[in-house]
Amino acid sequence: MTKASPQEIQHILSEEIGQVFKKIELENIEVSMPIDGKGARILVRVEKGARDAVPDEITIEVGDRILEVPLEVSETYEPYSAQED
Repeated sequence: MTKASPQEIQHILSEEIGQVFKKIELENIEVSMPIDGKGARILVRVEKGARDAVPDEITIEVGDRILEVPLEVSETYEPYSAQED
């Protein structure tokens, strides 16, 4: 296995996102790629109290390669609600 590069994480988030959701197994999450210089990873926003349900990393199959994808967890998920004027 190989650690995913920033370009591979971008590809995973745009083309392999179903695998990400399947591996995390939580319904109320948001995922993104931080660009803060702390390394290639996926940021997973979860509801308060759900942090322990997210693994430290997942493996994603891209073509004939298996990539290790580190996950960072933040308990800052809030459901979207449309505001009326």
